Amino acid sequence: MTLKENSYGKFARYYDVIYKRYNYDQECDFLLKMFQRFHGGRANSILDLGCGTGSHDIILAKKGFKVVGIDSSATMIELAREKVRSFGLQIEFVVQDMRELQLPKDFDCAICMFGSFGYVLSDEDLKNLFKGLRNVLRPNGLFLFEFWNKDGLKPTPYRSWDKREEDDIRVYRLSKSDYNADEGVLDIRFAFVVLEQDRLIDDFEELHRIRIYSLNEMKRILKDEGFNILHMLAGYAGKEEPIEDTFRVFAIAKLI
Repeated sequence: MTLKENSYGKFARYYDVIYKRYNYDQECDFLLKMFQRFHGGRANSILDLGCGTGSHDIILAKKGFKVVGIDSSATMIELAREKVRSFGLQIEFVVQDMRELQLPKDFDCAICMFGSFGYVLSDEDLKNLFKGLRNVLRPNGLFLFEFWNKDGLKPTPYRSWDKREEDDIRVYRLSKSDYNADEGVLDIRFAFVVLEQDRLIDDFEELHRIRIYSLNEMKRILKDEGFNILHMLAGYAGKEEPIEDTFRVFAIAKLI
């Protein structure tokens, strides 16, 4: 097996099989509630950072939003374009790194779902991301994103695994996480085994490095980067509950 760091090359090919059961509709319904609550329902254009294969974007476009999705993985963007053609929707997908945004100032909201924000590892890259957001968001634009909370981290020395199937394809994914406290980075090592009709067709490993934050760190970063934190929630349920030890945190911030 070949270990690649932060690669969505081969993983991208099987991304939709792995997340076939993921409830994208629920998350998009949640986004609509947040748009209504914090943008008065006037949000028309959305930029999706780290859009993957475009599943959120297809649902949002069906609801009438103008959507642009970017991802640094050319494979992800290729798959997103293939999917959107089958729906006959007008969605622009662009191969672009969220740390180097080069788009017009044309968006009411930017979203960054499912931990994609954590792939920005260094302070310099984080500043570049927010500089790009300030350039592409309209006045009072919203940034809605998920980040992972270090106070909710529950490390385990064991590997976990899951299996997903689609048609004749079976994907087995093993994962193990290690937290580097000095860097504030969670290292997730994935091992994939892919079978087609019981015949091995792929076997590879990837290392994904995700930066995680405390709640106070994130509040400070947003303030320093010109965003007013409006709300934080425990995941996508939209419940008003304590989140000090919640691992997946969803934040809504407004450009000042």
